[in-house]
Amino acid sequence: MGLSSVMLNVLAFAIEMGASRFKSSYTIMVNSLCIVDLTFGANLLLLAGADIYYGNNFQGHEYSWRQSNLCRVIEFFTLLSYLFSAYILTIITCTRFLITKYPMNKNFKSKKVTYNLLMIGAMMSTTIYVPFLMLFHYQENNLMSPTTICMFIYDGQTMSNSFRSFTIVLLIYILICLIAIIIFCVGLFYTYHS
Repeated sequence: MGLSSVMLNVLAFAIEMGASRFKSSYTIMVNSLCIVDLTFGANLLLLAGADIYYGNNFQGHEYSWRQSNLCRVIEFFTLLSYLFSAYILTIITCTRFLITKYPMNKNFKSKKVTYNLLMIGAMMSTTIYVPFLMLFHYQENNLMSPTTICMFIYDGQTMSNSFRSFTIVLLIYILICLIAIIIFCVGLFYTYHS
């Protein structure tokens, strides 16, 4: 799965780059989504490599794996890419709706607006994620990943309040993105048919 994610995102990025070279705001957003999803795929490949490395002896190495720097890096980038990916998909859908609804308005097609939206998304994703991550790891003196797959997500076993709180915030964030995407898609449907 990680390998196919990496290969397909590299292919999509190459196709978009060859076709337009960042000429449109849509291309910038699609390429940004490819990069974010490529990061997620690379994290899956690193997890697969750890699985191959430890093999059947993982139980004996679980504690050291969950404390390793590689696991913490995977943990950080996996959820950050997850949050940012949801944001980019929402922005792509929103701009498609706005461009369709108001075709003469050039602001929605502006590269400057696109870059600003992407920066806001990166800052928002980091602002949502990093405080909870720091609270979990440093305030609670827990320097290991909460799960063996190096994801900062509640698995029903960890009893940390900050961990549960982050999972609730994450689910609300994803739900808001999903509802926004649905609203913009319905708006697109009605715009096309009117």
